[in-house]
Amino acid sequence: MVALQEAPFHPAASVDCHRGGVAGSFTESEAYYRLAMGFLVGFRNQDASDVLTEGLRLIPNSPRLLFAKGLVDEEMSRYHEAIEYLRKSVEANHDQPTVWSVLGDLYVRLRQYQQGAEAYNLAIHQGPPSDTMLKYADLMTHLQQSEEAGKLL
Repeated sequence: MVALQEAPFHPAASVDCHRGGVAGSFTESEAYYRLAMGFLVGFRNQDASDVLTEGLRLIPNSPRLLFAKGLVDEEMSRYHEAIEYLRKSVEANHDQPTVWSVLGDLYVRLRQYQQGAEAYNLAIHQGPPSDTMLKYADLMTHLQQSEEAGKLL
């Protein structure tokens, strides 16, 4: 009987292969992003993390790759690292309501309520996903700031 052994994973080669399969239809950062998100959906979180680490080595200030790395770290319960990558993403491009909303979620998860409120507020003022307003109002209620919560509802 022949034992099958999984070949070692090489992020750069995987991105080259993935990009080649769609010949020039998106940028290099998009290739890293799409491959990583595919791994994340397939519950291959470490592979997703490896792809994004390689992508960020080559394109260090890509807001999209920084955001994706934050999502992967959140999925892997590395909340402080996720916050670090998400903060870098909004430093590179401030106008990202979805990133601010995810930051708010992470701050609330870590019971850093003031930072969560600030992140939600920034998301709301940039055109948020609709659930951000509800999360912010819920947090304001939790912090006993019902007047602020009432403004949103």
